[in-house]
Amino acid sequence: MSEDRKMGMDKRFLNSSPHETGYVCWAVGLSVDNYDYRRVTCDLKIADCTDQIILDFACYKAEDIPKRIEKVDALIDSLQKLRASLVECDAVVHRMELK
Repeated sequence: MSEDRKMGMDKRFLNSSPHETGYVCWAVGLSVDNYDYRRVTCDLKIADCTDQIILDFACYKAEDIPKRIEKVDALIDSLQKLRASLVECDAVVHRMELK
């Protein structure tokens, strides 16, 4: 007998405009079968109006889970840097408009 557990999931639209359909969603699950075979499923989907990417962080060995966490940490770090650059760009544009 196999057992599937949903460990977490979320879906969020990236803006409040009804004309823009960008979203991000993720799901994490754990499957265990009769032979004590374990599989962690972990998918991240990011979509805008026309394109989407799906990142698969699935793993079959417990020792691989920290490697998947490192990948997520690297994505978070990169997104934080992207955000900081956009904030800086916004400030520069506003200063230019004031001149």
